[in-house]
Amino acid sequence: MLIALTLLTAVVVAIIARDLVSASRVPLLAPRPEATIDGSLVTVIVPARDEAHRIGRCLDGLAAQRSPELEVIVLDDHSTDGTADVARGYADRLPGLRVITGAPLPQGWAGKCWACWQAAGAARSPWLLFLDADTAPQPGMLAALLPYAATHKIDLLSLLPLLELRSFWERVIMPPFTGLIQAVFPLDRVNDPRSRLAMANGQCILVRRDVYVATDGHRAVRESVLEDVRLAQTIKWRGYRLRLVAGPRLMRVRMYTNLREIAEGLRKNAIAGAAAGGFWRTAWGGFRQSLLAFGPLTLIFAGVVAWSLGYPEGRLLAVWGGSLLLLTLAYWGYVVRRLNQLHPLWAICYPLGTACYFALSTLALLSIVTGRGVSWKGRSYRK
Repeated sequence: MLIALTLLTAVVVAIIARDLVSASRVPLLAPRPEATIDGSLVTVIVPARDEAHRIGRCLDGLAAQRSPELEVIVLDDHSTDGTADVARGYADRLPGLRVITGAPLPQGWAGKCWACWQAAGAARSPWLLFLDADTAPQPGMLAALLPYAATHKIDLLSLLPLLELRSFWERVIMPPFTGLIQAVFPLDRVNDPRSRLAMANGQCILVRRDVYVATDGHRAVRESVLEDVRLAQTIKWRGYRLRLVAGPRLMRVRMYTNLREIAEGLRKNAIAGAAAGGFWRTAWGGFRQSLLAFGPLTLIFAGVVAWSLGYPEGRLLAVWGGSLLLLTLAYWGYVVRRLNQLHPLWAICYPLGTACYFALSTLALLSIVTGRGVSWKGRSYRK
């Protein structure tokens, strides 16, 4: 038993060390609030469907960029809450703002892909910056992203922002969700041009317009609800350069505000993410996250039960499990502090959050298998 416990500990330590090394290799960009960017270089595209209560932060952030005459296109995707009116209210602060009403959604297209494709066709600049409506760009974001992409000859640059988590369920479920993504898509391999592994964060994607056109952009991935990963794969697999960078001081985002929104959003992404990641890589990612989240607790439980039944080995199991639990909690505490600016004690909820995410994924799979599909912003997706 001692050999098995030693091997288990070695695997856990190796996983944690691998994640720390991978994270350390991701470039960290700092804002340049004093720098001015030529507004003709980039068109900012914001697809928006029923985002009246969120899009203001995004447009406030764009207005704070030192980019005169910045072209901003808000594609209103048949909102019913006055999103377009809210956006038009920024015309005086964003002289280059255009609010476009989207055409009806064609069959075979996911809503966001259709919105992005229409807006890209109306853009005039050599760079396209796709931003989600719930993002909050910080001063100096454009001045950091554009020179970095140009200097490093990057064709698609995607930003990992600060994920704001305010409610209880956001803080419980979202860190394990992002942890699983990075387990399936190790960021250092994504940035390695020799690796076929590719992903992007759809909240912020900067892409050369000529590359977007050459690869058919969102039209090439039109059926996908995980369009950011599919777009990154399409572009990287065609031989173009892709890079993910961290920028918690460049942009903030609050994806969801309550459990209902979390459940709807993560169910939408779960099955599509598994398909994009590949079966074996997704299976390994799920297994290794389960090992870190549940392995120590399982040892403690088994040890306590064995000890209560009179087996002396139970004490060793419980103590070993407790030691592994302290190790994994220290690691998770470091992660939530670094990535989400949360108190490290929120790491205690990591096993619960992992279990919740797996439950949501299972519900999504059942919905797909039974033909009901999953819903997002009033639309149903069945694959």
